[in-house]
Amino acid sequence: MPVTGTNGKKSRVNETLFVRLEDTVRHSGWYLDTAINREAVCTKMGICRQTLTKLLSLYTPASNFPDYISRMRVEHACKVIRTSPTLPMAEVAKVCGFCTMRNMQRVFKKYRDTTPVQYARSLRATACDRQMFRNYTIRV
Repeated sequence: MPVTGTNGKKSRVNETLFVRLEDTVRHSGWYLDTAINREAVCTKMGICRQTLTKLLSLYTPASNFPDYISRMRVEHACKVIRTSPTLPMAEVAKVCGFCTMRNMQRVFKKYRDTTPVQYARSLRATACDRQMFRNYTIRV
């Protein structure tokens, strides 16, 4: 029998379930698997689809399960781009759980209002600006 939370409100039971969800999906890195789906998560957690949807609406800005996974993947892509700036975007897409680079571009733009390439360029420009000001001395 699937576990259910309480009547659609934040509660200790729902909070505990959400922490389990985060452990199951985010902290384990399962969201990076292109084959992840709602049914597998529900089965692994022993909850029904309605409970999963309720948890997402209570504790995240995500509107549904694919949105929840996409947000995590974009967050991870930002981290990968920051820490590995020379990694090709096709490889970034692959390590972040996107099926294709085009899919990553579309989803990234939806959540960050910029493309992954533009995001990487902005990071490089910011780093150059910081370096320039670090080396700048005022002569009197």
